[in-house]
Amino acid sequence: MGPLWESELPDDAWAVRCGLNALETLRKRVEECYVAKGHYGLSVFSLAGATVEQIIQASQLRKRAQVLQCTMIGAIRFALGCSVEQTASNGHSSVRFATNPTDEELERFARLFVMLDG
Repeated sequence: MGPLWESELPDDAWAVRCGLNALETLRKRVEECYVAKGHYGLSVFSLAGATVEQIIQASQLRKRAQVLQCTMIGAIRFALGCSVEQTASNGHSSVRFATNPTDEELERFARLFVMLDG
């Protein structure tokens, strides 16, 4: 059994991501995840029941990136059929693809997110 926080997130939870979602960056991150963890994944930050600002504070994202984007966990699941699990107490979560995602799937992932104001 994993840590207490390792769990599937609800559809109504917010997902926050650092930086821009350029296709080349997403492809690199998916491949790095596969090498490091054995699954195709991308990182987001999410906490069940938390606001976007609470997620940003808990994960200290403003210290990590100037650009932050958000969407809903349910939007990711609906658009891509991925599982999304919280993997750390600070809200780090993994969007897990069943197979190596196509460029079209990564572009669809990128389009789900909207930029947050400073």
